[in-house]
Amino acid sequence: MSKMQPELTYKQMFFLIEALDSRIKSYEGQLDSEETTDDDRSDIENDLISMRPTLEYMRNILTRYKDESIAKTTVG
Repeated sequence: MSKMQPELTYKQMFFLIEALDSRIKSYEGQLDSEETTDDDRSDIENDLISMRPTLEYMRNILTRYKDESIAKTTVG
């Protein structure tokens, strides 16, 4: 599988992180619900397996971007 490296601004990445974080929290709430079927629970758990590391990866990108921006403003 090839990897994508989209050109996103800091703000765009921030919005995507917020949306993914919100979705993860929603899924976790559904897992706690007695109304969630076993099939739905399985689908949610499988999605969370990919979503959690993706969120962490995106947060790391945002932190690096911020750190690089700070470094550029202090040099020179």
